Amino acid sequence: MIADPPAEHSAHGAEHPLDCDAVLTRLYAFLDGECSEHEADEIRHHLDACDHCVEDAEVALALKALVQRCCRTASAPQTLRTQILSRYSSAGYTSIRYTEITETRGTPPLQ
Repeated sequence: MIADPPAEHSAHGAEHPLDCDAVLTRLYAFLDGECSEHEADEIRHHLDACDHCVEDAEVALALKALVQRCCRTASAPQTLRTQILSRYSSAGYTSIRYTEITETRGTPPLQ
């Protein structure tokens, strides 16, 4: 679990539009490539200036890599796969992309 930032790290002033709480709230969405380009740029900018949040991002990346490594041979039941594909197709999605975590340090490249 990601720890709450210390009070002195709660904001970095006007040059950093996002504070630590906002970055940590969106961290997994950012690491999963689920943020808008604008939001991802703001988070990257914050991470460039905030060692505390970079440490949390590194822990999150390491955790995601560990889960992926440990679950590499596990597969979802076919009924679950069918339900997910059915929901994606009914929602208008045209493809599903699987990604693999290859970095455990720094911010990930946008996908």
